[in-house]
Amino acid sequence: MRSRRPLAAAFLAALLSCSDSSGPNGGLKSASALATQLEAIDHAIATPQLKSLGALALPVLNLGIDVHTISSITWGRTIEWNEFRVRYEFTQGTGAPADALRLILYTLDSTGHPASPIEEIGHADLYPFNEHNGGGPDSMSLRYVVTDTRTTPTVVADFLAHSHADSACQCATVEGWASDGTTRVDFSVPYEIPLDSDGRFPGSFTASDLSFEHVATLPGPGASAATANLTLVFAGDTITTMSGELHPHAGRLEGEVVVMINGAPFTTVTRTAAGISATGPGGRPLTNAERRALAALFDVPADIAYYIEWPTFVIFFCGC
Repeated sequence: MRSRRPLAAAFLAALLSCSDSSGPNGGLKSASALATQLEAIDHAIATPQLKSLGALALPVLNLGIDVHTISSITWGRTIEWNEFRVRYEFTQGTGAPADALRLILYTLDSTGHPASPIEEIGHADLYPFNEHNGGGPDSMSLRYVVTDTRTTPTVVADFLAHSHADSACQCATVEGWASDGTTRVDFSVPYEIPLDSDGRFPGSFTASDLSFEHVATLPGPGASAATANLTLVFAGDTITTMSGELHPHAGRLEGEVVVMINGAPFTTVTRTAAGISATGPGGRPLTNAERRALAALFDVPADIAYYIEWPTFVIFFCGC
């Protein structure tokens, strides 16, 4: 990700300072059930193919690919990773839809690049509606169809980013679904991108009988950090996560998130290369179920931001 200005969030700083001692002592209600549901959601929005799409969005842009440049010259063509030049390149690959550009997706290594030797795991077909085929600034779109090709080809995500007229902002919406074949997550995210600033992505997500709100900021010019927050109601409690700056590392976002229950800080969850860490209120040990739930409360908003919203932000922007 490109960089973003440091957060100037006095409120968040206050939460961080008291999160270990002021949280509700009762803990998370039905923590095991919450963990199971959130883990299923994360499994659907963090498939290997979507992880690859998120990590490789900037290399796609570096090749000069965005909603405006996909035209009759690139329709039906394929781009693949050149591990020696460490970049995407157009190849003679076949099989791409005649009205789309195909991006080959790969297993990632610890740097967030395709691992060597190259292991192809799927593709993302980008279907544009732009100035080259009848679209305009207020009617432009880019459809992302992501397919797992490791066995029988299976679509694991299908979402559409589309612009809409608004004189006050650079606005668009991304909506569709992601699935691992067991759990399907539907979403609609109207977003805005102030000129030369961070994009703001507030969205609604639903999976089975669990719905939640997700708000992310993605880094604009001269910035590198994102934020990703979540609010849901579970077992009668309102659970909110508020992140500090999140930075990409090895194909995922890492950093700190404050978890609040009914408005009271419960704990701070940290995700690093070593994994997830957290303690209970007052430093008490967490139960295994609480630890799973807290890890998932970090994973879900961070992974939505990086694997779904970030490729939209980078390759589609707002169609203006």
